[in-house]
Amino acid sequence: MTAAVAIHHRPRPAGRGPARTRLRLVAGGAEPSPSAPPVLVARRLPAATYRRRRVAAGAGAAIASLVMVVAIGQAGRVLGSPSLAAPGPGPSPTFVVEPGDTLWEAALTMAPGRDPRPLVDAWSRARRGAPLRPGEVLRWPAS
Repeated sequence: MTAAVAIHHRPRPAGRGPARTRLRLVAGGAEPSPSAPPVLVARRLPAATYRRRRVAAGAGAAIASLVMVVAIGQAGRVLGSPSLAAPGPGPSPTFVVEPGDTLWEAALTMAPGRDPRPLVDAWSRARRGAPLRPGEVLRWPAS
């Protein structure tokens, strides 16, 4: 069964707003009367039109994503959180040896909450077993 839509355009009197269009379903196979306005049949758009629409939608989505990332970054900056950029190299932490200090205490001070053994081992290898002297400065070992 086929169907078509007949569009009737009826102008409105002046000052009463825009013209009105009325849709009427015409049964398939039935011929409209000669006095009826012509029936408009929708035609399929070319494939290039759909391609252009997809490209435009993709570009719009990419621009919207970029705007959202920038807005989130700006909001983070305004709210005082650190930036999205990686932090640059900061000053290397140091430990000044006091009388009675050990490598273990120095490692616990320089890396709180972490396992001190790798740091103690690196310092021991670098010092070749030499004792700590008060006033000596211990630096983070180079990797």
